[in-house]
Amino acid sequence: MAIMKCIKLLLIVFVIGFSTNINASTVKGAASCGNWNSFKGTPARHEYEAWLAGYLSGVSVGTNTDFLVGADVISFALWMDEYCKKHSSEYISEGANALIKKLIEKMY
Repeated sequence: MAIMKCIKLLLIVFVIGFSTNINASTVKGAASCGNWNSFKGTPARHEYEAWLAGYLSGVSVGTNTDFLVGADVISFALWMDEYCKKHSSEYISEGANALIKKLIEKMY
């Protein structure tokens, strides 16, 4: 059982590490947190929030780790608001990865 947990965590780390090397013109997560902040309250912001929800779901399914139990998209967006205020030059995907780590920590 402990071996399976280690394998899952290694897979999550691999997926998270790979995700930050993506072209910004293709994926919302490769844009900066400055973009996340600048689009608050606009229709474009919904694209970023949808990307975030899809990314989190994809990592959850891809790693077979249900760290999304009891969470919701509004909470994710609010968490990213705070993260991006403090890390405006980082990629949105880096914030998403930090959120995943927080959600996984809550599981254990």
